[in-house]
Amino acid sequence: MSVIMGAYNSAATLDEALESIRGQTMQDWEIVICDDGSVDGTSRILARWQNLLAERVTIITNDRNRGLAASLNSAIEAASGTFLMRMDADDVSDPHRMQVLTEFFDANPSVDLVGSSMRRFSERGQGGRVIPPARPDKNTLRTHVPFCHATVMARQFVFASLGYSEEAICHRVEDIDLWFRFFQAGFTGANIDQDLYLVREDAEAVRRRTVRNRWNLLRVMLRGGRLLDYSPRFYLRATLAFSKVLVPAPVVIAMRRREARP
Repeated sequence: MSVIMGAYNSAATLDEALESIRGQTMQDWEIVICDDGSVDGTSRILARWQNLLAERVTIITNDRNRGLAASLNSAIEAASGTFLMRMDADDVSDPHRMQVLTEFFDANPSVDLVGSSMRRFSERGQGGRVIPPARPDKNTLRTHVPFCHATVMARQFVFASLGYSEEAICHRVEDIDLWFRFFQAGFTGANIDQDLYLVREDAEAVRRRTVRNRWNLLRVMLRGGRLLDYSPRFYLRATLAFSKVLVPAPVVIAMRRREARP
């Protein structure tokens, strides 16, 4: 089992993320981390963890900030596991995450990739759940994101054959591009309705959703729709969704806090 991670200026959260991997109930794993040109204390923290866990930790260092897609591609190339599991440097895995996902694969040999639901959290505490569809297929992208990217585990050949696009158009939407190509290649996926992952989503995360990123999303959606031969209605829906960028970040944050209330 290989955990693949990109880390950029993650000194404030990296220890918590790595501790959640070390605390897994399943212990047959390695972690491959690409330091994407960090300029804070990320490299020192990674060196400490490598000293602590020795051969379980592989560190790749980019000479400059190249982005998540390039960092994950480097991690995929260096990973040795039969299964590859995603993890972000500012999030937290449930202790049973690795075991639950692996057991799902054992029980479902025809599935190539599995993800899970997840729960948002921030310095204010836990927030709302994100629940992807149980059995997404190539039509899911018409209306929903099929998988929560950071929650997924896949058979090694899936990541190795697809990789992540390093095109500028895919910046911050490399996962959506991946899902279109995943289904176009004929792979199958599933999601488990268990919150096996905590995703850090605070005000800063919302503000990173710039107009440029939304524009990239629209372009990737339109290109993906052509790839999967979607109807013209899909293109209209995708274009209308682009208008979400006009919603100010404070409004989005307030909505998230509201949905987290019991």
